[in-house]
Amino acid sequence: MTVGPREVSLFNVTFYSDKGVGEFKSVILASPELSTEELSIADDGDEFLRKGSLGIISLNLFAVAIKPKLTIDKKSRFDGENHLNFKYWSIPNDNDAPSGTQKFTYSNDSKADLTFNLNIAGPFEIVKTKSNTGAKHPLVSF
Repeated sequence: MTVGPREVSLFNVTFYSDKGVGEFKSVILASPELSTEELSIADDGDEFLRKGSLGIISLNLFAVAIKPKLTIDKKSRFDGENHLNFKYWSIPNDNDAPSGTQKFTYSNDSKADLTFNLNIAGPFEIVKTKSNTGAKHPLVSF
């Protein structure tokens, strides 16, 4: 990266951690160097020709990683978990039989934009989903 007088430096930093949740701190140290153009106009013996003569730039980085969590709209029980009860009759065509489909809502209560995958098992299937965020899953084709 070359930065001249009164120019702005742009640093792109990407954070990725497989260390769990919490606070992450780091310091990046960099030694600025003159560009080829600037070196060509420098006089022999200038102290700026030596590597590291321009000092050190220090970037203090800080990130907070949260545990992604969806909250279901059903009441918690004494065990702290949410429970869904499905009532289904063995004769589903009976007019008095309850619906085999139940609606419930998962909410992202954090302020972070997150993408979630929902997996189900057993005799259940996802009939329909709806989101009010407008966000698209990165693996969905458009």
